[in-house]
Amino acid sequence: MCTPGERIGHVSEFQAGDGTYVERQFIYASTVGEKQVQDVDGAKVVVVVPAWKKHADVPDVGDLVTGQVLRLQKDRVELSILTVNDRQLNAEYRGVVRLQDIRQYEVDKLDVLDCFRPGDIVAARVLSLGDVRNFLLSTAEDQLGVVKATSINRHPMSRVSWQLMQCTGTGYKERRKVAKPPGVGGPVRIKP
Repeated sequence: MCTPGERIGHVSEFQAGDGTYVERQFIYASTVGEKQVQDVDGAKVVVVVPAWKKHADVPDVGDLVTGQVLRLQKDRVELSILTVNDRQLNAEYRGVVRLQDIRQYEVDKLDVLDCFRPGDIVAARVLSLGDVRNFLLSTAEDQLGVVKATSINRHPMSRVSWQLMQCTGTGYKERRKVAKPPGVGGPVRIKP
């Protein structure tokens, strides 16, 4: 990571590119960012890619996000978005999963407390940009929902089914809208 005014090369080695300036034959960073050497028509050009460009991930419609449940209300779940398409964010974004976006069926029978708890880590998809404060999210797909949870006894929980997680410390089961892990098929059927 370079900072403005930091010496990053000499004109005998490199040409000065974006995010740099030359003073007394030395090349300096003009912005905070990452130093990169690029080959431009056979010449070595040193550039500084601004940190804000490197980490400018903003959730967009259709993106997969991971978030932590902050608050539950009877008709919605509020999340702090941690990653977008498996890339960690430098800025803080919030998202909301409305009751009708938790799953695709029997929405009228849903209770938010049977699906999520504060602190759960949830995989979701961005439905829309929502309002000024929150992105609108969905967990209605099978592979979306709770991916990591902690029981009321503060032990990690493991997946039992698409709607149950079990405390690894006590064996107690709690209801959740559980994400189906990649590569896991449907329910196991036992032949009579």
